[in-house]
Amino acid sequence: SYYTPRADISYTPSATFMTGRSSIGGLNDGKSLMHDHEFSGTVQLPYQLVFNTTVSLNFRPANSSFGRDFNVAIWNSYLSGRMLRNNALEIKLSVTDILNQRIGYNRFVGGNIISESTYSYVPSYILLGVNWNLSGNFYSSNAK
Repeated sequence: SYYTPRADISYTPSATFMTGRSSIGGLNDGKSLMHDHEFSGTVQLPYQLVFNTTVSLNFRPANSSFGRDFNVAIWNSYLSGRMLRNNALEIKLSVTDILNQRIGYNRFVGGNIISESTYSYVPSYILLGVNWNLSGNFYSSNAK
């Protein structure tokens, strides 16, 4: 990670090594290495603006049960601005899955288990959000 008062950049890797063996039949006695990488950056811009972008890379190699690699890159980003007294109002424009690679699919192979599933998902979208922060002292000193 790299951090300054104006920028924050980080990289988060992870790796999973799987090996499987079955005593009732060798559906998949192989080994597989899956690895994920996430790059994230936030920049403080003039006029109380903040820009953030995140890229998540997921790599699933081919194996004896699935003949194709399963690699996905998900890119999300937002631009937000704060205004009014104490920065109480935040307006944020977000873009999710910019590359449109979220597909609602997952697979797993281990020993004598082969699993493949699909699921519903929200495709790429743009969202305009408004957030009003109500923090403060709401106790009235005039209360009797």
